[in-house]
Amino acid sequence: KLLFFVVLLFISGKSSFAIDPNATGSAVVTAEIISQEFNPSTLISPSDNSTTNNPREALVWKRPSPLPATPLHHYDVYLDGQVFAASVSDSITSQVYYYYTIRRDNDTFYLDTNFDFAQGYHTWKVVAYTTAGTSASSETRTFYIDSIYPFITLKKVDRQTLNWSTTDLTTIPDINQRDLTVTAVNPLLTGSVEPYANMQFILICPQNILNCTNQIYQGNYPTGSWQHRFYGLIRGLVYTVYLSATDAGGNSTIFPEFYLAYGIISPTPLAVTTPTPTTSVSPEVTPIITPEVEITPVPFIPVPPISPTPPLNPTLVPKLPLITSNLWFMLLLVLGLPLHLLMTMYGAKIRLILIFRFISVLLFPFFGKKEYQTVPFATLDMYDPEKLDSSWQTKISDIKGFYHLTTPLLPKIFVKITATNRYWKNIIINCSLLSLTCLFPLPEDPKIHPNRLRKLSLNLRSLPLTVACLTSTIAFITQQNYFFLIYLYLSLQLAYSEYLYPKISR
Repeated sequence: KLLFFVVLLFISGKSSFAIDPNATGSAVVTAEIISQEFNPSTLISPSDNSTTNNPREALVWKRPSPLPATPLHHYDVYLDGQVFAASVSDSITSQVYYYYTIRRDNDTFYLDTNFDFAQGYHTWKVVAYTTAGTSASSETRTFYIDSIYPFITLKKVDRQTLNWSTTDLTTIPDINQRDLTVTAVNPLLTGSVEPYANMQFILICPQNILNCTNQIYQGNYPTGSWQHRFYGLIRGLVYTVYLSATDAGGNSTIFPEFYLAYGIISPTPLAVTTPTPTTSVSPEVTPIITPEVEITPVPFIPVPPISPTPPLNPTLVPKLPLITSNLWFMLLLVLGLPLHLLMTMYGAKIRLILIFRFISVLLFPFFGKKEYQTVPFATLDMYDPEKLDSSWQTKISDIKGFYHLTTPLLPKIFVKITATNRYWKNIIINCSLLSLTCLFPLPEDPKIHPNRLRKLSLNLRSLPLTVACLTSTIAFITQQNYFFLIYLYLSLQLAYSEYLYPKISR
């Protein structure tokens, strides 16, 4: 039996081969592997680097062409770098969501937002997914939204301050009160307009005046502040001024016309009257009177300037990452300074009711006259020997152990000192000896657990202060505001008062 199992084990351990008598040594077996890659979706509109004044511009794209071998499953639509519409089914017909509506017409998808886009630049792209999980991302397109009509403000004409603005039409008077007299032959107009808008200035001469030429000027004002000067006004003539502006979205604003004159007290143009022709009747011949056709002058309608090029896309310039948006960074920033103060208070045995007094001593140890000395960060409770129910004065010594007492002093005081790793026997002493002696508590056994923990807290308190200095410096460089400035100042002030001041003031 043993021999039978050995033979069986030997046979089962051998490999078996099947030989095809028709096969040759050069036969090659091939297999076709289907590629998982496919073309991305085709973006239709808005086109790349386009400008529109439609605040709800639709995002339009087509299915990939040719279609992938694996069926399409869904799409993710990205807006400004974030997923805006996720898992849009390839088989969708029409669906209304809270922020947008999607519909499909043949191979074309339309995404309409239910809100207005913010003014400025936006980016979008579409990522298509198959049922196998593979994806293909389209190009990222940039478009510019400008749907708000530009404002025009006329602040000053020559020496007259006006502040007429299209943002508040009540600031612009009635047409009968828009007559302006200037004292200069080349008057200067100043005002403001939507930044980067094209602006047009037109000065129209009165009709049928020789040696008077209309003036037209167009300019672009990236900062929004404009100045323009009309030249060579003729004394006694009343000019009509037209201002207009056009932004990158094609929105145009025409400022209400006003009148300008040089050397006229009341430059408002009078109504033009058409003289009535008179006919003389001859006693011999009866003339045939032909009625005259009165030609009404066509009012001048200014044509706004063309649309300017949108401002430089800020996304083309890489921005420094906002470190302050990182949760861990903010945690270090907020906890750095408070943790340092907490460790210092715990290590110095400072009571909570003395927290503000201790912080002032910690920040500004060099302020005030300090005549007396003990160990650093000691709390001194001084009592009137005849009235021990309440302290006479409570003082906290600074980083060098100095403190100040309010005068007048008592003849004798009962002194109680609290300091880390120090022992003090409460005694009554003469105040006259305070200026001649140093109240020096004796060192305690460093092996006592509470004292060891407090001493460790004092020794390690520099770590959170270092973190506070570094994080507040980076935060202030990244984003300038008063919070980071004050935080940085307090951190540096504590570093100076606790570590640099004791060394340089010896």
